[in-house]
This record gives sequence, C-alpha cells and structure tokens, in this order.
Amino acid sequence: MRYSGLVPSNESIVNQVQVAECAAGQIPAWNDFVAANPGGTFYHLAQWADINRAALGHKTTLLAASCQGQLQGVMPVTHVSSPFFGRILCSMPFVNYGGPCAATAEAQAALIGAAKALADARRVRYLELRSAAPLETDMTASTHKISMSIDLQSDPDLLWNAYSSKHRTNIRRSYKNELEVTSGGIELLQVFYDVMQASWRDLGTPLYGRNYFEEILQTFPDNTRIFLCSRRGGTRGSGLQRIFQRPWRECGPEACRQRAGCRPITCCTGK
Repeated sequence: MRYSGLVPSNESIVNQVQVAECAAGQIPAWNDFVAANPGGTFYHLAQWADINRAALGHKTTLLAASCQGQLQGVMPVTHVSSPFFGRILCSMPFVNYGGPCAATAEAQAALIGAAKALADARRVRYLELRSAAPLETDMTASTHKISMSIDLQSDPDLLWNAYSSKHRTNIRRSYKNELEVTSGGIELLQVFYDVMQASWRDLGTPLYGRNYFEEILQTFPDNTRIFLCSRRGGTRGSGLQRIFQRPWRECGPEACRQRAGCRPITCCTGK
C-alpha cells in the first residue's frame, strides 16, 4: 500500500506494517475494528470525517495500518485551518479523543509516523493527538480534554447504590426543587443550542454552528441524546450525551428512570 499521494512516495513501514488512506469500501471494516479494539472510542468512527467536512469544511484523512492484508490500526487525522490558530493536524478536533487505535505497538508507531509525514507535507504548525492512553512512542499525547462516563447497569439499584450518599442526597434535592429532565433527539436541538450558546457566550467562548450538532444527531441518531433540565417550564441547562456500548448501539438510560431518584439529571452540562 502507498499513501495515495498524501505524503512522499516512500511508504511508512514499521516491521512490515504499511499505512494508507482508508478507501470508501473499507469503512465497515474500519468501524468493526474500532468496535473490537479496547482503545477504540466513539470519536474514532469513520463517520466523523463526513461530519467535519459537511459542518466545518475540514478534511479528515482516515489512516489505516495493515500487515499482510490484515487491518492492524486506524487513526483519523483532521486538517484544521483557523485564522486564530493557523493550520494544524489533529486527531480529533472539537471532541475529546482520537489518536491511534491499534492492535500492536508497531501499528501505532506506523500510524504516528504517517501522521507526522502528512503534517510535514502539508506544512502545518503542529500535530496534536488526543489519546485516552499514553502513546508508546516519543510523541506525547494531548490530555487537556477528558470524558466523564459511567457504565449503565441493567439493574437500576446497582447504579443508584454505587453513588455516594452525598451524591444521592443532591439528586433527591434536585427533585425537591422541582427540577426535571427531558431527553430526546434532534427535535430538541434548537432549545439545546440556545442554552449552550448563552452559556458559552458568558464564558467568552464562541460556540460551533448549529449545523455541527445537527450533523452529529443525524449521523448517529441511535447513539446520541439531548438532555434538557428545566424548572417549571424554564430551561436551565442542556447537554448532548453520547451513549453507546460496543458494537456502538445505544444502552439508553431507561432503566435508570425506573427509580425516582436515579435519572439522567447528573448527565446534564451547561449553566
């Protein structure tokens, strides 16, 4: 395999691992690999390339590492051009994680080497890899983004009892204060976006365009959910939550709702 003109013609081979851009017909195999690999995250799914292109105009290159015809690793790399930060390569921008998802250290090294070559070829300012785990190379992972997650249990009592007594008290207090949560999909997008836009404006940070969230919800309708927290009809907070379990199907918080005090209010973000 070659880089299809993305980098100089010499191939990146580490212990016979070769890296090339993933072809359209290989997308299902890419997503299957991500779902089966412990290092795979929701943000490694190939559909993010289309989301970044359609909503933000950024090109994502899907780097795939293989050995003897077997897929050994994947890494999406997005070329971001900004008037504030210049031209950069990032895996993945605007979300928490990306970086190499590989079955072997050799595949990880090959993917990072290919990303470095791509950064040199495009003359970007820097290459950033947002990885949930340390990289087994001389490159340091970017860890300024984090995700807070919790495994959902089929028995709501197990989830409820896992909370500290103080946390359970705070949840009960929210209901005494007449706070309630509505969850749904794209039909709640406008209210969600209005709350997020006001919150980010107060923090002095511009928010992504509404179409970015729309693309996410339309691309992953079964794996994304909007939560709106309100009191007496007035929305106080909102959150866009990714809910998934391998192989990328929705767990859903319905079991949690069976308890009066164990609802997704703890998942809400924003002011």
